[in-house]
Amino acid sequence: MSRYFYVSMSNETSVSVKTFSRFEHVAIIVLSIGLFILPLLFIPSPFVLFEFLKITTLVVVVCVAALLVICARLQDRKMTISKSPLVWSLWALPVIYGISALASAHPTTGLVGYGFEVGTFGFVLTLTTLTALVAYLFRSTGRSLSLLAIILSTPLILGLFHALRFGFGPTFLSMGVFTDITHNTFGKWYDLSILFGFGTITALILLTRLTHTIFVRIVLYILLLVSLCMLVTVNSFMVWVMVAIFAIGFALYQFFSRLTSSPDSETTTPVYRKVPYLAVAVLLVSVFFILDNLAVFSTQPFTARVTEKLAISQVEVRPSWTSTGEIVVATLKVDPVFGVGPNRFSSAWNANKPQGINAWPFWNVDFSYGIGFVPTALITTGIVGALGWAVFLVFLVASMVRVLRKPAGDARGRGVTLALLFATAFLWVSMVIYVPGILAMVLTFAVTGLYFAALSREGVIQSTSMAMNSRSLATLFTTLGFVAALIALVTLGYVYLQKSVASYHFRKGATAFGANDPVAGEQHLVKAFKIGQNDLYLRAIADFYVAQLVAMLNTDLSSAKAEEVRAQFETLFRFANTAANQAVAYDATNYQNYLTRARVYELVIPLNIPNAYESAKADYAEAVKRNSQNPLIYLLTARLEATAGNIALAKEAVQVALSLKPDYEDAKTFLAEINKVRPQSSPTVSKDATQKKK
Repeated sequence: MSRYFYVSMSNETSVSVKTFSRFEHVAIIVLSIGLFILPLLFIPSPFVLFEFLKITTLVVVVCVAALLVICARLQDRKMTISKSPLVWSLWALPVIYGISALASAHPTTGLVGYGFEVGTFGFVLTLTTLTALVAYLFRSTGRSLSLLAIILSTPLILGLFHALRFGFGPTFLSMGVFTDITHNTFGKWYDLSILFGFGTITALILLTRLTHTIFVRIVLYILLLVSLCMLVTVNSFMVWVMVAIFAIGFALYQFFSRLTSSPDSETTTPVYRKVPYLAVAVLLVSVFFILDNLAVFSTQPFTARVTEKLAISQVEVRPSWTSTGEIVVATLKVDPVFGVGPNRFSSAWNANKPQGINAWPFWNVDFSYGIGFVPTALITTGIVGALGWAVFLVFLVASMVRVLRKPAGDARGRGVTLALLFATAFLWVSMVIYVPGILAMVLTFAVTGLYFAALSREGVIQSTSMAMNSRSLATLFTTLGFVAALIALVTLGYVYLQKSVASYHFRKGATAFGANDPVAGEQHLVKAFKIGQNDLYLRAIADFYVAQLVAMLNTDLSSAKAEEVRAQFETLFRFANTAANQAVAYDATNYQNYLTRARVYELVIPLNIPNAYESAKADYAEAVKRNSQNPLIYLLTARLEATAGNIALAKEAVQVALSLKPDYEDAKTFLAEINKVRPQSSPTVSKDATQKKK
């Protein structure tokens, strides 16, 4: 069998030679191709959800690469175990997320969720595996640079993509998918600021620390310029501040860093570098746009004029540090150890929504995360999860301090290490103060893997090799562990593929229903639930049948087909009720499931269906228990009471809604209607009030 060799050299005199098998060489190719196409991948179809496509592709790529590495280790009967607490602290995170999910009120939500969330055990495990694979397979400086070049191609390509769309308009290269000027293949609009901030910092350090050919220097300068220009168009104040801080940090390090003439020299002579002009230039640009955002130079900032000229309109809202802190305090009183469970921040938010939140335009949004991804862990995974993240970040910072304090050895290797160090720090800061999308998190963990590889070359991370003797008990358990890992990876990939296919049918069903094709819509919705069971699909099925029932209520029952219509009505009601009951049974902690079932019962109250009123009222009460600060639920309760003829109770409920949100126009309109006291007539609620804000 042929071997692929690489030589790892540290600033010690020893040289270690390691081999890659055919399996591992293929794994390198799979990861390289995967990390290149993932940020650019899209399918021009309204039925393929962007998040599902990205996360399913990621899981498949990681699982295939991991399977290849495991096969290589089983074939060679050798394994490498890290001795670094930094590496083990990272692996502790998915373990904590898994335990927290199993201990939560609804484990499925925390384990895989709907299949596209970034806060689940499955996604955290996938990212951790990605980091380990990159660190293991790209240990040499050459391979690290190759993968880094692949990653850096993303901001270049996306920068060109947006430049063309800015120049020729949003219809150019829209391909039926990118209908808005801010739409892109990477993720949220503000995710691009993280990507281009990463490109700015990395290009800056590579240009300063490494010697390149003219072509490479030109490419890096283009990358730096494109990244800065895109930062202007995206204009994230948070990222401008981060770029300024990291530019200052690198400039100071570069100015005061000392070179060692030889790795073997007994004395170290201080050699102070010249002023890092490129870093100073980036700093000045960042400071200018920070001040510009603060309207220091003009009442109409330059960035505001740019966004207006390019017709960029983008708003991203998430809870503040104060709001997140209030949810933390309330949650830890009830679930202090493992929190409410991964991917269940919205449950904690609805149960403990801060007072005064209803005064804001986004009062009816069920936020899925707090101010940042890492702070959210204190709510979703409790004290144990918070300690896990804290330990990992402390070890990460400690490794960076250790690297920065080490004397410089090989200039090329040192330059790559510094670029990865600052890039990793930049990306992890964004994880703390922001909630990145799928690809921004993939970028963070992939670059972290390259940084781990650099730490291995620097001697900061050490590992030991173990030969698996066929007669050893340890070998037996190791082999069983590998087999278990193989089964787990295959299972994980299968589950995410299932979720992706189910999403396809769900969107196709919703589209068919919107196109007035109820037969096809029903078929696809039912198929979506059968493939990827969750309460979202059940609520959609129930709403589908409710819409059919509403249409039938407007049918003239005096016709010759009245009996047939009644029978069909009863059948549809039974289907709607069954779907709503299944949604509640699937996740009894989700208030939306109770609202869906209440709507089903409320619809048939005028038909004198036994216990319909009592059942609807009980479901609204259950929804209030899980989201007591939401005035919409009280307004819906008032509507129920009015439908049942209980005007006094309706007034009482709507007054509660107005006490929670005094400027609630729908509630004011409804109160005015019931004050007219019109018998034989049920007041109406505006369409907007009865729909969940997305």
